[in-house]
Amino acid sequence: MKNAGPHTQNLPDLIAQGENSAVEFKREEADAENLAREFVAFSNSQGGVLLLGVTDDGQVSGVSDPVSQEECLCNIARDSVHPPIHITPHRFEVSHKTIFRVEIPKGKGRPYQTRKSQCPIRVGSTNRVATQGESLCLFQAAGVFHYDATEAGEIGIADLNLAWLDAYFRQSPHPENPEPKSSICGS
Repeated sequence: MKNAGPHTQNLPDLIAQGENSAVEFKREEADAENLAREFVAFSNSQGGVLLLGVTDDGQVSGVSDPVSQEECLCNIARDSVHPPIHITPHRFEVSHKTIFRVEIPKGKGRPYQTRKSQCPIRVGSTNRVATQGESLCLFQAAGVFHYDATEAGEIGIADLNLAWLDAYFRQSPHPENPEPKSSICGS
């Protein structure tokens, strides 16, 4: 049987496995900026689960005002993240304390940023700000940036590998252009 992922595992098992690339624990005292970074990092990566009311060492600390806390979580995902992220907070009782299991999906509008224009990603059980290359990969994966549409600079026909180009078009001919080598290269 396949192990259940963080989105389907029961809470005691999820807490027992500890933090990892798909699970983060936060105490109730976590500030909005910190929570926004977690939401963004999960959305920029593969998604994940944030357990609010659980300490880093897996102790259930709970939240004192669940109604206000749920509203706060949703406001952070909407107001402190660009573009806004749709999270799904679920309230549970564990050891007579209320905690939230916040489902954060892999984002469709990547890359996401915090209010401070940071673009964190999830790396193992931690977050880090994406490098320029990682940010470009996020843009490309989202369909916003296409390497094949970028200008090649000072490259001309003489720089093409005509043998490779000819072999490529012979393997995948185009009906409207049966002799692409000569029409593309002018030979």
